[in-house]
Amino acid sequence: MSVHVGNHAGTHSAEKKNNFDVILLIFAIAVLIYGAYAFADRDITSYLFLKNQFVFFDPEQSRILFMVDHAAIMCLFACVGAGISKGLKRLDNLKIKEKKDEQTK
Repeated sequence: MSVHVGNHAGTHSAEKKNNFDVILLIFAIAVLIYGAYAFADRDITSYLFLKNQFVFFDPEQSRILFMVDHAAIMCLFACVGAGISKGLKRLDNLKIKEKKDEQTK
């Protein structure tokens, strides 16, 4: 679901950039790095590929830290989805441009 949210993330973004956007970008990069760390630390791939059939939670960890970890992982995959969507749009635009160039020749 996070990848799907990322697919639609760029549709409502504004074109203007200001100083707040730079601060927001730095914060987003920090969240993504933490999300990648939490993804690796929690060994989520073993659950995704069914190496472990059951999720074992650490009872010593606070619930807030658990939620922060998983929210950061969700943000990571949303950004992966946004990147994939943006890349596919650029690829499609290049193909359309090449097709127009061939038709004009």
